Amino acid sequence: MSSDGRVTLPQVLNCLEPGGLENGMANVANRLPESEFDVHFCCLEAGGEFVDRLQRAENVVELKRHPGFSIKTVARLVSVIHKVEPDVVHSHNLAPLTYSALATGFGVWKPLLQGEHGVLPGEKGSDKRLKFRGRLYHACKKIHTVSEDLRSWLIGKGYKPSKIVAVVNGVDVERFAPGDRAEARHSSRRGVHWDRRPHGPRQETPCAV
Repeated sequence: MSSDGRVTLPQVLNCLEPGGLENGMANVANRLPESEFDVHFCCLEAGGEFVDRLQRAENVVELKRHPGFSIKTVARLVSVIHKVEPDVVHSHNLAPLTYSALATGFGVWKPLLQGEHGVLPGEKGSDKRLKFRGRLYHACKKIHTVSEDLRSWLIGKGYKPSKIVAVVNGVDVERFAPGDRAEARHSSRRGVHWDRRPHGPRQETPCAV
């Protein structure tokens, strides 16, 4: 906890380019009471377009990782963690978890919380990747997923159910609400079609590597 009593929370993610995860993190950071939370962003790569949406853009650090694994990026993240003295480190998806686990001494120096927002297609059938992810999960206090389906998928791969919780994505009903049927029909005649098909858990689309 910071000297002023606030919870210090660095978010570790690839970047802040437009995307569902990045949009959610920006909204959460802006809506958490500043009197209670000190939120930071550690971008493994560059910042991105959503940096300008943050109320405290000065709390964004770009680690400028090059393609492939970078021990220098681990060192930079260690330096940031020591500087901000967080209460917990919050990583998002596999690459940020890899660097966060190493930078926190596999969760020994600082507690680590992992967010799973999707799974890359190449990770689904790779035993090597699954075992690697499992080792990293040992460093985490908890893993949260964006859907029950994703939680079930991870549990089905042998990860501990007690460690994985689903924090289901929601919709801001004050900003997004269904229109009336007449307007929907009118939109359809103008060539705008509403997609009523069910959609499963999305796959993660990473920033360029």
